[in-house]
Amino acid sequence: MGVASAKRTWTRTLDDRAGISWEEEKRKARLPSVELPVEEYVLADRIDHLIERTEGEQMPEDNPWVSRLLLPNTFITWEKCITSRSGGEP
Repeated sequence: MGVASAKRTWTRTLDDRAGISWEEEKRKARLPSVELPVEEYVLADRIDHLIERTEGEQMPEDNPWVSRLLLPNTFITWEKCITSRSGGEP
């Protein structure tokens, strides 16, 4: 794959909000919809790739067992992992 894949673009002609789950719809609501067609990076870091941790998944501040472990308040989706491993910003 490599950095070249992260810089590759494509033209999206279909609405990326059609037929998605309610959870994805909630994440997509963070971004304004765009007019189609639109050119996008094949691999991109986008805010809708971040999945917020629920209250039950967050570590309490006073947890003695993982006091040195820093957990972010979000997960990342597979697209974010691929982009990060490719070694470059799109």
